[in-house]
Amino acid sequence: MREKIQTREFCIDDYDAVLQLWQRVEGLEVAEGDDREGVDQFVSRNPGLSRVAIDGSTLVGVVMCGHDGRRGHI
Repeated sequence: MREKIQTREFCIDDYDAVLQLWQRVEGLEVAEGDDREGVDQFVSRNPGLSRVAIDGSTLVGVVMCGHDGRRGHI
């Protein structure tokens, strides 16, 4: 029986797998601010809001969430 996909909070150690996923998505542009430092700063400003999806040992999804006090971004 196949295991369910699990989700957990994103941590910067997930960055390399997330970047590989982003690079495989047709039409998704990885911008300058999406480097490891930029993502680390984003997650630090928005703790607990971003998640990854794991299927077995493979990262299969990511949701990056943040806000600036007035607006939210997913």
